[in-house]
Amino acid sequence: MNEDRNAASTEILDICKDIALQMMKLHKPTRALENEAAQSEILKASHDLTVALETIKKTVIKLEKRDGSSEL
Repeated sequence: MNEDRNAASTEILDICKDIALQMMKLHKPTRALENEAAQSEILKASHDLTVALETIKKTVIKLEKRDGSSEL
């Protein structure tokens, strides 16, 4: 894998990690809303975003493995 592509992969994985960490911060303020419908909707959307992030990460990791890169 060339350097630009390796750097892009690393950046994408770092961005996914940062987003996931921020998503975890949603739980406490979501509970404080004290509204079950809103909490449910927010937590469902949060879960959906987490699944999407995992899909992005898996895609990048598969690409790295296909290219024979051992660097992350």
